[in-house]
Amino acid sequence: LSFVVLYQLLGGCTGKLRSDLHLNVPIKEDEKNVFLTVPTNPKELEWLRQAFSRTAAAMDQLKITEDEAAAVWAILAAIYHLGFVGAVRGAGLHDRGRFANPAAAQRAASLLGCSQDELQ
Repeated sequence: LSFVVLYQLLGGCTGKLRSDLHLNVPIKEDEKNVFLTVPTNPKELEWLRQAFSRTAAAMDQLKITEDEAAAVWAILAAIYHLGFVGAVRGAGLHDRGRFANPAAAQRAASLLGCSQDELQ
């Protein structure tokens, strides 16, 4: 998975949007995202902030409404959170598996407007 815009969102979004997308939740040392490496390099973060601003400006130019942009950001943030979910196999034949990281699953589900059970 290599969506540059996902990196832009992680590195560039701030304030209320960052909070609304649950991107302000600290990542534990033992948590790994299977889709991407979370950017930490200050130079890279600065570039991502600028790129995110350009992407947001381009969405404005394309007359994408705030609600439409929020939906795009929510889907991208849900993909990010799903990268932390993981899975644990069920014990028996009829025992379905469960999420290894239910908190990350809940964040993704809330962004997608569904329940954790529906997500599973």
